[in-house]
Amino acid sequence: MNSKSEKISTEEDNSENLEEKVQVYNELKSKIEILDILFHPSENNVLNVALINGKLKIYDVSKAKKRLVSAQKIHKKSIRKISFPANNSNIVFTASKDKSIKLTDIKQESNILTLEDAHESPINCLVTIDNWLIASADDDGGVKIWDYRKKNACMESKSDCSDYISDLAVSNDKKILLATCGEGTLNAFHIRKKKLELQSELMDSELLCVGIMKGDRKVVCGTGEGVIDIFNYGEWGNISDRFPGHPSSIDCMATLSDNIVLTGCFDGNIRACHILPNRFVGVVGNHDGFPIHKLNLSSDKNVCASLCHDHKIKFWNVESLKQKNIDAQSKSKNKSLKNKKLTAKGKSENFFSDLVEDNEEDEDEINNSSDDESDDSEYSSSDESD
Repeated sequence: MNSKSEKISTEEDNSENLEEKVQVYNELKSKIEILDILFHPSENNVLNVALINGKLKIYDVSKAKKRLVSAQKIHKKSIRKISFPANNSNIVFTASKDKSIKLTDIKQESNILTLEDAHESPINCLVTIDNWLIASADDDGGVKIWDYRKKNACMESKSDCSDYISDLAVSNDKKILLATCGEGTLNAFHIRKKKLELQSELMDSELLCVGIMKGDRKVVCGTGEGVIDIFNYGEWGNISDRFPGHPSSIDCMATLSDNIVLTGCFDGNIRACHILPNRFVGVVGNHDGFPIHKLNLSSDKNVCASLCHDHKIKFWNVESLKQKNIDAQSKSKNKSLKNKKLTAKGKSENFFSDLVEDNEEDEDEINNSSDDESDDSEYSSSDESD
């Protein structure tokens, strides 16, 4: 026992600060409800915040004080979505409950373009396709594609979806627009042909968010029952795989790499999930039980901003997860890892884990306290808030 104690003590002395806070910036708090967040496409420390009162606020989140850069009243009603054009980071698109889409110069604080009554229902989704095309969707299932040099939609779908559109995503080759619907379908629109290519069968639950992974070979959708539905790209009719395990609905997601997707769950946890093989990597951070409303990654994908229903935005270090790759032959630890917290450096909070690997035969007692985890699944830590 003495030799074991010495080894444990040495491990403690040589370990880095495993209680290191995972939040990289101080959290933002707002008295007014926040509906969307979006990092600037070229400045990793600048965050755009859409408010329910129609204002767009821009913050330098790297500062401890005087973080507000600008505040502009853009819409009469709430701003629901923000999107930057692909070719100009000084202007921003906003979509509103007032059914309009506006293009604003955020440097000059001036309006460039207004599409009044862009939809018949309030708009809740907006995404940039390329230099000149954007897509929008509304509460009643309407989907439109716009060439913003003109004021008319170049594609319009009113009857393909019978419920609200929850999320939009564009393939890397800019050929396919994906829309998840509250009725439980994934809809693939061909951008160049300007029509619906295929609508999936009805899933067991509503689809709430969508992401594209594995080099445009897989599409992942978060569902209301806490399952990640996985589609083969181009095979939109039905899912090819399911990744269960979240305790409640997956309300938002952000694709960190070809292997890792971050999920925002109704239980207040942000989880890192490895896709194919389907493994929980661990919990990146949490909002003390309040549902996660939005996730957004900085342009270098080192920081994830999370928005909660308590009007707080927190910032998490996810840099160490970008290169995470799990071997398909590795033993699944999903039950133990889906609620384990991660450090900023992706190291195990439990310093016994490495010791277990070095002493497999005579460390049974320590094994029981360290969960016997392999390198591929050793991501646990504290995510104390600032």
